Amino acid sequence: HLRSLCNYGALLHNIKNDHGQAAVLYNRALVVDQNDVVTLYNYALLMEVAQKDFLGAERLYLRALQVDPMHVDTLVNYGSLLKSVHNEMATAEKMYVTALQVEPDHIDALCNYALLLRDGLDNRGKAKELIKRALIVAPNDEWLTKHASAF
Repeated sequence: HLRSLCNYGALLHNIKNDHGQAAVLYNRALVVDQNDVVTLYNYALLMEVAQKDFLGAERLYLRALQVDPMHVDTLVNYGSLLKSVHNEMATAEKMYVTALQVEPDHIDALCNYALLLRDGLDNRGKAKELIKRALIVAPNDEWLTKHASAF
């Protein structure tokens, strides 16, 4: 039941763009299990991207990381929020480094960390290394092929 609520919420959010109903389903899923990391992550993503509720998203990312400090997607997205909303480069870097320790070939972690290094921490050399690594992992990734030369 929990997984069905979460999955249907993700479908409404990502495919149908019905953000209001997706939020209702995520809330129902959290009533069933307030510590379900996937629901916390999905709901945080909805709040951040679709609703622009950055504080609500941050609260849910932090709850998800309390439950599972090594949930890679949460680490990456929370790192991105820290960088773009709060300009907290050092904390964002910690999120990306942790994500890559857990999953060294995670394409979003590699690319987001490279962007942080290039744009926020002025470390183009290391950023270029991460992009080269990402190109090995996902040589046909559309974003990478379009932006790799900028590193």
